Amino acid sequence: GRVLLWCSSEHDSSTVHGRQSTETTPPILSWFDCGLWTVDCGLVMYIYKTAVVGGGAMGAEIAQAITFSGVPVLLKDVDQARVDKGLEVIRKIYQRRVDRGKMTPEDMEQKMALVTGTTTYEPFGDVDLVIEAVPENLQLKQRIFKELSEATPQTALLASNTSSLSISALGGVTNRPH
Repeated sequence: GRVLLWCSSEHDSSTVHGRQSTETTPPILSWFDCGLWTVDCGLVMYIYKTAVVGGGAMGAEIAQAITFSGVPVLLKDVDQARVDKGLEVIRKIYQRRVDRGKMTPEDMEQKMALVTGTTTYEPFGDVDLVIEAVPENLQLKQRIFKELSEATPQTALLASNTSSLSISALGGVTNRPH
């Protein structure tokens, strides 16, 4: 598996989960090999189940990257046809790896088994991390964040794949705007 290291401010990574390092980690989101966890200024949180809202190209690719790390992911969209299209994008990414000899067909099926498509928030009750990846529309994203705030545990991290919208405006509609 891989590790997700998230620091919201400078943090001496030499003290994180026994890892040896002399570098100070700036605010980043980066992947390291060995099990999936996050660090927020010293708080270590294991990530066991994730979700991606939005099964388009970006959402599907995010979900694929998560499954490649060996972590289960829910892929949610508004209807089954869009969920199926997202699952097909993930399958095509893995099939290219198989075709290039970088993965066996069995490995591909194991990775695909980590993805569960859904059209509801019902299975979100035990997720640790949700990444929203819908079109860049503030009202749409705010509606989704409000729904996620109600559908996920208080401990779940809610993240957005936005390039231009205010994260504060998104977080402000939740019951956990910090």
